[in-house]
Amino acid sequence: MKTLYSSDKLVLLLLIIAHLPNKYIAILIINIVCFFDIINPKLKFPKFVKRILICFILLLTILIFSFLIHFSSINNILWSMFNFSPLIAVPLLLYKQHYNFSQDRLISSVKIFTIIQFCFMTIQYLNLAIQSGNLNIYSGNQVAPGDLITGTLLNFAPPLVVTFSFIFFLFFHSIFIQKKKNMKFLLLSGLMIMMPGMISGIGVLIITVITVTIILFIKHLFRLKVSKLNIKLLGMTILGVFSLYLMQLQNIIYGLQLIRIAIISQVYIKIKLIFNTYELLFSDPIITLFGVGGGNYSSRAAFMVSGEYLSYQPSFIPVTPSKFMLEYILTIWDRATYTTMIGGTSGNSMVNEPFLEYCSIAGEAGLIGFILLIIVLLELVIFGLRFNNLLLLLGGIYISLILFTNNWFSFPSFALMMWLVIKFAISNKQVKNAKI
Repeated sequence: MKTLYSSDKLVLLLLIIAHLPNKYIAILIINIVCFFDIINPKLKFPKFVKRILICFILLLTILIFSFLIHFSSINNILWSMFNFSPLIAVPLLLYKQHYNFSQDRLISSVKIFTIIQFCFMTIQYLNLAIQSGNLNIYSGNQVAPGDLITGTLLNFAPPLVVTFSFIFFLFFHSIFIQKKKNMKFLLLSGLMIMMPGMISGIGVLIITVITVTIILFIKHLFRLKVSKLNIKLLGMTILGVFSLYLMQLQNIIYGLQLIRIAIISQVYIKIKLIFNTYELLFSDPIITLFGVGGGNYSSRAAFMVSGEYLSYQPSFIPVTPSKFMLEYILTIWDRATYTTMIGGTSGNSMVNEPFLEYCSIAGEAGLIGFILLIIVLLELVIFGLRFNNLLLLLGGIYISLILFTNNWFSFPSFALMMWLVIKFAISNKQVKNAKI
C-alpha cells in the first residue's frame, strides 16, 4: 500500500519561499527542495503537463545551444539557467506520486498564504497612511505610493499582484465551479491585487476576464443560451472595474495618457525594444532560428550581468554584457534612465523598462524558441476551451498578456503559481480520465 504524504504544508512552504525579498535565494531554495526531494523519485505526469514541460526543457536546451554559438561569458548562461530553472523544477515536485495534492489541500494552503500576505500589506498600508496623514494614500501627488505595499517581498510589488491574480482565479474556480464557500477570500484577493496600484497588472487581469467572458458568451451563443457562469463573470468584471475606479482613478488617467503618447510618438523604451528585437532576429539566419543565447540579450540574466541593472553589483555576479546587449539594449536604456522623464513618464515605469518576455525569448532562443512559447500558451487556452476548463482558460489568456509587461519567467513566484494553477485545474476526474 502506497504512503501518501500531505501536500498542504509543502505548498505553503513553497509559496512563502517564492515570495522572499531576495528572489535569488528563493530560486536556490526552491531548486534544492524540488530537485533533491528523494523520499520517492517516481513521477507521474498527465500527457498535457508532459507536453508543456517538454517545451520548457527544449527552450532551455536552445538557450544553451545558441549561447555556445554566440559565446560571451559562462557567467551569462549560468545565470540564465539559474533564473529559468524553477519552470522545470516545480513540476518535478508537484507531480511526485507520494504527495496527495488534492484541490482542497491546495486551497487550504493558499488561504493561509493569503492571510499572511494581507497582514504584511495592511501594516505597510497603515504605515504609508500615517506618513502621509491621509487614510487614502492614493490621493494627492504621491508617485505610485502603492509600490511600497509589497507584502513579504518588501521591495517590489508587481510579483505580488501577479501572484494574487492567479490566486483570484483559483478562488473564482472554487466558488463558481466547485461550489465552495470562498467568497470572502475571492474579494480579499481582489483587494490585494488593487492595493499596490500596479495598473498594468490590474489592466491585464480585467482584460483577461473580459476576453474569457466574450469567448464563453460566443461559445454559448451558438447553443442559443447564456450560462449563469457568463453572468457571474460579467458581474465580477463590473464590480472589479467599479472598485478600480474608486481606488485608482488618478492611476487610470495616468495610464490612459501613456497609451495615447505611445501610439502617437512611439518614444517609449519598450516600443523601441520590440523594433530592436525584430532587427536583431533578421540580422543573421542562425540568429533568426536559434537567437543569440541565454543571458546574451534582454532576459533578466542579461540585465543582471550588464552592470546597469542591479543597484548593488555583488562580486558573484561579474559584469559581462554580451555584444548584443551592448548594441541593442544599452543603447536605448541604462541606469540613468530610471531618473529620466521619457514620453511624459518616469524612466522606471513599465513602458520604459526593456523587459518583455516575448522579446527575450525571441532574441535569445530565436523563432524556434518563440514558437515553443506560443505552443505552451496555446496548450493552456485550447485545453481550457476543449474541456470547458475555466481555470486553465483564464490562466492561459492571463499569462499570454502579462508576459508583455516583464520577464516573468525569471521570477520563482510566477513559475510556482503557473504550475499550481495547472495542477489545480487538471485535478478533476473529467480531465484525469481524458486522453490528454
